[in-house]
Amino acid sequence: MGRTTCLSMMIILLATVLISPVRTEEIPLDVLLERHVEALGGRSAIEGIRTIISTGEVEIISTGMKGTIRSTVLLPCLSRTEAELGLFTVTQGYDGDRLWMVGPNGMLQIKQDEDSQKNQVTTCLLENFGYVSLIEGSVLEYSGTAEVDSSECHVLNLTPDGGYPCRLYIDSESYLIILMEIKTMTGTVEQRFHDYRDTDGIVLPYRTVTTQKTIGQTVEIKTLTMEINKEVDPAVFLPPGDLADDFSFVSGGDSATIEFFYVNRHIYLPVRLEKGGPERLFLLDSGAGMTMIDEGLAETMGLEVGGHIPGAGVGGMTDFSMTRIPRFSTGGIEFEEQTVIIYPIAGLTGRYSGIETGGVLGYDFLSRFVTRIDYEKSTITFFRPGSQPSISGADTILAPLMHKIFSTIAVLDGEHEGTFFIDTGANSSVLQKAFVDANGLLEDRKTIEIVVTGAGGEDRAAVARFGSLHIGEIELAGPVFTIPLGEKGIGAFEGISGVIGNDILERYTVWFDYRNQLAVLRPNSSAGDPFWPDRSGMQISSDDEDNIVVRLVIPESPAARVGIRPGDILETVGGDGATADNISRILSLLKGEDGDKVEIEFRRGSKEESATLDLEPYI
Repeated sequence: MGRTTCLSMMIILLATVLISPVRTEEIPLDVLLERHVEALGGRSAIEGIRTIISTGEVEIISTGMKGTIRSTVLLPCLSRTEAELGLFTVTQGYDGDRLWMVGPNGMLQIKQDEDSQKNQVTTCLLENFGYVSLIEGSVLEYSGTAEVDSSECHVLNLTPDGGYPCRLYIDSESYLIILMEIKTMTGTVEQRFHDYRDTDGIVLPYRTVTTQKTIGQTVEIKTLTMEINKEVDPAVFLPPGDLADDFSFVSGGDSATIEFFYVNRHIYLPVRLEKGGPERLFLLDSGAGMTMIDEGLAETMGLEVGGHIPGAGVGGMTDFSMTRIPRFSTGGIEFEEQTVIIYPIAGLTGRYSGIETGGVLGYDFLSRFVTRIDYEKSTITFFRPGSQPSISGADTILAPLMHKIFSTIAVLDGEHEGTFFIDTGANSSVLQKAFVDANGLLEDRKTIEIVVTGAGGEDRAAVARFGSLHIGEIELAGPVFTIPLGEKGIGAFEGISGVIGNDILERYTVWFDYRNQLAVLRPNSSAGDPFWPDRSGMQISSDDEDNIVVRLVIPESPAARVGIRPGDILETVGGDGATADNISRILSLLKGEDGDKVEIEFRRGSKEESATLDLEPYI
């Protein structure tokens, strides 16, 4: 049927499929399968397929991104797909043992996460037509009839052993599949099949349209050539080498240590984009699939804008444009030209940190190294893989990459197990609302409501304290989690339980090993500190005029009791002037200790006010 996941996470229009019950006559499953097999060319023709090689045109709809695609399949399951889309190339394959991908940065990733493995099982069963033979361990059931747009269809539910469930819509006239739905960990993938043609006795679709509904992106592939049973060298399915040789350590060694700025629980590294140009601070974000450059900075540099792709952030869905940046450096590391995303990141982070961010260093930067983050010393060391020293006194966590982000199993309150992303771009840890609701985690639990901000905008969220969190052998007492209420963007991912952010990671020295897909955590002196240290009840950020504005006041908190309201502009806190470049100091003062008193002067419209906050915990 063609690759059902060939670009599934690189591409992701919330297409609406009109499906409604119809009165098409139901028929026995075995009769339906035989008619379907005959429509495909007959059982002997299907069983005689050894290889399928196709070339075509690929377009990510509504993005301006077009290119070419080549797919090679050796039945039953070996595959390789190469897509060239102007600014970047993505290659992925399966060699019978390893599912792999080489992304825009040229780095190899062996895909070990549950989502990828289950996707591969289902893809294999569909590609080799195993579903028509009722392979042992898989379940195929007739599910009645339905109308898909204007076509009357028979519906089959396929449950592969170890794979994702799939629903097949077989046209009642042609007996060919016109729609396939696969329910994955990150939402439902829809694949439509058009323009069926006879190719060497096998009837196959020459146009497919795949939509990842959660992320809202659609890819269309138009096949230009299709060859059946052409000889293929099995070596083409093997993964290539695992290092892109496009960076160097200035010292000539195998590592570099860089001091970072830690502001509002975000990590910032100095980056120089142009030789002799100024350094700019970039956010280090293990949850970003690609490196980003700020929109204003890209315009100032005169960078050419390529296509754009939708993506998911904490605040919802958003569009990202793409470009190429020249050589850049950070600390003692120099990089050659790179493909990056353009996004107005400076305004997003500046309001809450006082830092005008030049961009984000994401997966395609971090995946080149073994990275050690020492939160206590505010240093990061980047090692060439294989050169890092041995680690003692630490816990090693299996962290398979899921959509280029480390993931791990964690247990909340001793009984609620889930899959969590590990994200240095998140200043607080997050629970998905679906996971919370499924486990009744907010029943009889005190919560407060706040606003969270990320790529995609703002979203309302609840905050709650829990008893414990176990990550491997690590146990954390009294963790506080944010629960986005809008279920937008990342919040709509169905198979992710939450995000482990810097409020947890900062208690450790952390190693990220992308080649082996491991995270290593060694506790530091703050490992036992309490979570959610704020005792004021105010959520603050800066505005366009560098004022510090109260964005949210927690009901029944110290700030609420003295009459502070959202929209108030802080003038002084504890005697210090309240300006954007002093926001870190202000946040520190608002943590304080139980019983501390903090004098605040603020402005409401034209009226000057003052109040004394009696700091105390409120969650």
